[in-house]
Amino acid sequence: MKITFDEKTSDRIKAFGDVDLVFDFDHTLSEVNTEVDACGGGISRYRIVAVEKGNVPEVFDASIDSEFGPIYYKGYGSYFFQDEMSTKINPSYNLI
Repeated sequence: MKITFDEKTSDRIKAFGDVDLVFDFDHTLSEVNTEVDACGGGISRYRIVAVEKGNVPEVFDASIDSEFGPIYYKGYGSYFFQDEMSTKINPSYNLI
């Protein structure tokens, strides 16, 4: 699997500096853990979270290749990914 980021998204990610990146689709890395029902559409919103290099929690046991190195995620979520993915910024909502 691989993900390619558009220029605007890449610029935002570069601003994080030397970090590891995580797709957090169930709020594992939130200060307040929000319950998510995957069947109810909870895994329709991904967050890209920057964590201190080398400190990705073990629960993020899979990764996707990117120009920034691996982006970690929980392996059970691979069902929701495609082999080749890309992003773009939606200017209406300022979301990726």
